[in-house]
Amino acid sequence: MALTDDQPVTSMDEIRRRQGMPFDEFCAKHPWWEWTESRLARRMIDAQGRAWVPMWEPDPGVGICYDPEITPEAEANLSEVLRRLDEDLAAGRARLYDLDELDDVED
Repeated sequence: MALTDDQPVTSMDEIRRRQGMPFDEFCAKHPWWEWTESRLARRMIDAQGRAWVPMWEPDPGVGICYDPEITPEAEANLSEVLRRLDEDLAAGRARLYDLDELDDVED
């Protein structure tokens, strides 16, 4: 995968810190994975222009979920819930969200 103008170069130290897997290796291992725009934006690009998939978010200390059960619709719903949570926290409101409801996508 070639280096793009809109993605900055990520140092190998940072790629290792995020337990990066080469993008091509990830795609070969998970050919069913659906690459949405937001998922592609998580890629890291090294100095040689190779793409990497982060497998770990070290700051909050959680794994980045690459799960075939998380559909693009569920991912969009989760993003919306997190956006609302950020707004509530910034406004000084505490609010609980039931993340299990994200699985309940109506047909």
